[in-house]
Amino acid sequence: MGYRNLSPQAMVNISAPWLDPAQDRKVFTSLPLLAPLLPAVEEAREGWHLARTAVLHPI
Repeated sequence: MGYRNLSPQAMVNISAPWLDPAQDRKVFTSLPLLAPLLPAVEEAREGWHLARTAVLHPI
């Protein structure tokens, strides 16, 4: 399966350790090519969580 075939939920699951200081965040930020992407990954995950919450719990 290519990365472009991942569901949003799969990408959230994959990226979770990258953002967790107790897991892979230190490694992610130590890599010069990946470190600048961290804010975009955080923003994308936050957007996904907000959208999912809005769908599951509409006002």
